[in-house]
Amino acid sequence: MSDRDIKPTVLIEEKPKSSALPKVLLVAACVLLLGAGLLLSFWSSGKTVNNPNTSTSEQPRGGVFSSGRQTTPSAGDAGKPSAAGQGGQSGSLSATQPANQSATQSAAQAEFERQQHEQQLAAQRAELERLSAEQASAARRNQEEAARLQAERDRLAAQQRAAASIPQNFPQQQQPAQQVYDGPSSGSVVWEGEVQGVALVTIMGDQVDQGRIVSGSLPGVSVSLQPKDSKHVIIAAPPSPSNRYKRLAFRVQGKGTVQQTILWTVN
Repeated sequence: MSDRDIKPTVLIEEKPKSSALPKVLLVAACVLLLGAGLLLSFWSSGKTVNNPNTSTSEQPRGGVFSSGRQTTPSAGDAGKPSAAGQGGQSGSLSATQPANQSATQSAAQAEFERQQHEQQLAAQRAELERLSAEQASAARRNQEEAARLQAERDRLAAQQRAAASIPQNFPQQQQPAQQVYDGPSSGSVVWEGEVQGVALVTIMGDQVDQGRIVSGSLPGVSVSLQPKDSKHVIIAAPPSPSNRYKRLAFRVQGKGTVQQTILWTVN
């Protein structure tokens, strides 16, 4: 074998595999975990703002990785509140203010309705008191009117009883002989007296039971009578043969001092 046929043996030294790939994978995993933690933190902050009832103690502090470990804030950010905490606090304040305003408005509305209810009750009580006073006043007026009417009826009844007994008060005179009347064919009797309502007046000759005869007298014969004021004077008993045409009874209506005239005409 020649030297040319002998091939030199080349020892190929196997290079060790590079260890950079595991480091790259580790760095990539850390970056992914950090990004996931940031996304979770922002998502929790947005949820707290949308739901003001969520307690701030349940909010995540710092970035939490999916592996369960909690990231520690840096020394420069130690004195500053996290963005999630600020968002949660501002969300709680913004939710509390409308709640307080709503409670204040509800209290004001309730107070206004209470005042209106009290005013309505006061108006109803005043109206009931007014109606009660009017009814009491009407009842008093009715009682007074009934008492006045009863007194008027009693007075008229007493006058009628007195008028019925008048003929007994006058002495009976003997019936004179029939004489021919040659006096005036007409005349009048004027009477004046105090009247309160209705009064029954009786005239016998030149005498009268109340008031006075101002002028005139009955002729003593059959006559026809006509009151001058027929609205307030009514003839109750005209002259008759039993009293020799000397007795006259009439009712007069008025108030205070009145004067009435009765016209007569010989039949």
